[in-house]
Amino acid sequence: MDFFTLFLKTVLYCPYVFVLVAAFLFAAVHWSTTHRLLLAVGLYYAVLAFNLGMTFWIGEWHMGIRGVLMYLPVTAWLMVRLTGCLLPVGSFVLEHSTSPGSIQTRDFV
Repeated sequence: MDFFTLFLKTVLYCPYVFVLVAAFLFAAVHWSTTHRLLLAVGLYYAVLAFNLGMTFWIGEWHMGIRGVLMYLPVTAWLMVRLTGCLLPVGSFVLEHSTSPGSIQTRDFV
């Protein structure tokens, strides 16, 4: 089966896939860089969740738990950074400096 026939059958039998992808790409043109990067990260985590789900489903519990434990610190760090709960290093020191002419972090943020 050649590529063109496969593509044609996919378009005829699953047109909703192309409509969703096209609508998503047209909407993503006007997004900021952060939102486009988060789209890629979201796709990566969707594939990761699928792979870990399949790993647990086939009964590979040890491998699944190791996979979860590998990505748990990275995911926790990502969530903390995205929610803004993590302050920059040393920001509390610079904000409370009282000497005249000192640089304060809130001036640059």
